[in-house]
Amino acid sequence: MQQVTDASYEAILENKKVILYLTLSYCHFCEKLKPFIEELAKKNPDITFGECILNNGHLIKLKRGNAIPFYVPAVLMFKKGRCVLTLESGCERPVRIGKIIQAINKEMKP
Repeated sequence: MQQVTDASYEAILENKKVILYLTLSYCHFCEKLKPFIEELAKKNPDITFGECILNNGHLIKLKRGNAIPFYVPAVLMFKKGRCVLTLESGCERPVRIGKIIQAINKEMKP
């Protein structure tokens, strides 16, 4: 999973399918979710996975009508540069992880 910054945000969205994981380094729930996101990245090589650690000063300029999440951890799914799904706080719970997997299968597969 590659690190995403304000400088690399636009470039990563040039990929057809992107999952962006928004986190804070000191967030316990974010750390609980990260291994699942990394596993999803391994199982879905056709999807570009990126991680943005927001407390590093990155603001992530969400453009093109994309919603800005208010809570972390958050998982944003982009298809052809447009945000198709945002999962916010609570997505680290097993039920929500299942929803992330279902969303990948529904929204991100051809």
